[in-house]
Amino acid sequence: MKNLNNKSVFWELINQNKGKIICYTLIVILFFVLALLFPYTRDDWTWGSHIGINRLNDLFKNYNGRYFGNLVVILLTRSNILKSICMSLVLFGIIYLSSKIVNKTKNFFLISTMLILATPKDIFSQSIAWTSGFSNYAISIFLTLCYIYLIRDIFNEYKPDKLKYSFLLYFVLGFSSALFIEHLTIYNLILSILVIIYSFIKYRKVAFSKLLYFLGAALGAFTMFSNEAYQSIAHNDDFYRIVAMSFLDVLKRVYNNYFGVIYKELIFSNFIINIIITSLLLILVYNFFAKEKKVSKQKRNVILVSININLIFIIYCLFKVLNPSWNILLKYTDFFEGVFTIIYAISILLIVIFTVSNKNKKQKLIFYLLSIVVMTLPLLLVTPIWARNFMSTYVIFIIFIIEIIDYLFKDKAQTFIIKISALISLVLIVFLFSIYGYIYIINEERNYYILHQSKVTKNIDIPILPYSNYLWRSTPDSKHWQSRYKYYYNIEQEVEFNPIPYKEWFAHKDQIES
Repeated sequence: MKNLNNKSVFWELINQNKGKIICYTLIVILFFVLALLFPYTRDDWTWGSHIGINRLNDLFKNYNGRYFGNLVVILLTRSNILKSICMSLVLFGIIYLSSKIVNKTKNFFLISTMLILATPKDIFSQSIAWTSGFSNYAISIFLTLCYIYLIRDIFNEYKPDKLKYSFLLYFVLGFSSALFIEHLTIYNLILSILVIIYSFIKYRKVAFSKLLYFLGAALGAFTMFSNEAYQSIAHNDDFYRIVAMSFLDVLKRVYNNYFGVIYKELIFSNFIINIIITSLLLILVYNFFAKEKKVSKQKRNVILVSININLIFIIYCLFKVLNPSWNILLKYTDFFEGVFTIIYAISILLIVIFTVSNKNKKQKLIFYLLSIVVMTLPLLLVTPIWARNFMSTYVIFIIFIIEIIDYLFKDKAQTFIIKISALISLVLIVFLFSIYGYIYIINEERNYYILHQSKVTKNIDIPILPYSNYLWRSTPDSKHWQSRYKYYYNIEQEVEFNPIPYKEWFAHKDQIES
């Protein structure tokens, strides 16, 4: 009888959530098909060849401490189906958790979907479309979101452990999250410590599961940074990765990293995100002044100056989008934009502090902003850094946006925003399929052509893939990467490639084959 009741409850839940289930399934399928179109590029050729297995046999000694990330990429570069399943599920998980972290009863799934699909091109190409990047940067932020989801109510209530196996879950999550990418390993460890401190101060008690997550994160961080590679980096014996050590080197590195890369990839280049945030903050400020009749002059001035900084920043970014080569202060433009970006970020924080009346919402919004800072700080000291390092902060910005939407708008307005998000998501899906569908066709054609020609000649003209700026270095354009490509596709090492534009290659391909 009990089993029958359980079955009836199960089917009742299915019927009640039929629309959501269809939507979720459709998104997973679309991501799966899109992922099938992503070609293997650059480091994928290395990981998918015998070199990846050799690194595994050496337990990645003197390579890096991203043990789980390395294992994942070795698996995913050996099966396009497996890769596509993993990508679709992880992206779905990021979207779903980004929505549920904000509000577990409301469905902001399509808003999160739209913003993931609108990920800036450089971050998308390096963190989603590139298997090696995805294995570390996308999966790591997904695991971090899992923990943030588990502690989502920490600002307004103490939650005792309820899950039977929650202790094991938290420890495994903490440990595994630490073995993908260094700056998130550091973030997760700091977050676990702050959660314990905050819980003790506010509630005078700490859930045992939170302690186990900390232990897992600490053990994982120790495991990662015990790899010999980081000793080489610390002594500047690594040919690729360098960390600043002396005080002057630290200052120089911080300056070069921030003004050379960080301000652009973290905030400045995320034009769509910036427009949405500024638009929401405008509504936030308008609503605040409409409700609060008695506001001190000092507080009013801070809010008005902050929102005007936001507006000026967006207008300036728009001019840069329309004319990327424009340098307002010539060689000092990067310095100007970097400082302006800091002022813009501070203005966002000030508006949140002074205009959000709900204490819980304010704490959560500040937490997201501080999380972005903590995730970014380690990047000030190391080199090289790329757009893919900012996949995690981009996702946190998404949650920040959804949190403000949840605070500002009621049911009807939220429904309207969700419908608009669904429409924009559809447009973005079509756009991405048109880009990566074309890339897939030409990549398959290129691979077949190379395999065929390698049997009759040792010198082959190969096409540069179209829309190559939507991929991470898809052309084997040096001896090193040509060698890796040939290992991956089992082509003789004596064969040499000559990359040429696709149109030029296509014009004489048939003649060569005949």
